[in-house]
Amino acid sequence: MSFRKPSVPVIVLVVCAVLAGAAAGYLYGRPPHPPGHLTVQLVNASGAQIPSVRIQYANPHLQDELLILGLAKDETRVVVLNHEPGLGYSITARLADDRELEICGGRAKDTWVMREVITPDAIVSTRGR
Repeated sequence: MSFRKPSVPVIVLVVCAVLAGAAAGYLYGRPPHPPGHLTVQLVNASGAQIPSVRIQYANPHLQDELLILGLAKDETRVVVLNHEPGLGYSITARLADDRELEICGGRAKDTWVMREVITPDAIVSTRGR
């Protein structure tokens, strides 16, 4: 009994199907945020690029700082902090005109996802999705 080599289109079809299945499993099977970590969605609603956003946070075991550079106009960037809900964090956004906006966010104890919307005049802290 002899076997024929599969044709190239069949091999390509099988490889594409495997890759599509792996991608779907990754996208739909993963949790919405890493367990044990606070997810922060930074939204630039200021109307211009924001040169830098600094997030500082601490707990009894660590103190850390995260510097986000070049947050484009209308961009939403997601960052993950080694932090628990309700402990809070401070955010300082340096706007394009060199003004700085500050807020103490992340005070919600019942969510692992926070949303920080940076407008021309303020940073608005809400629960994320």
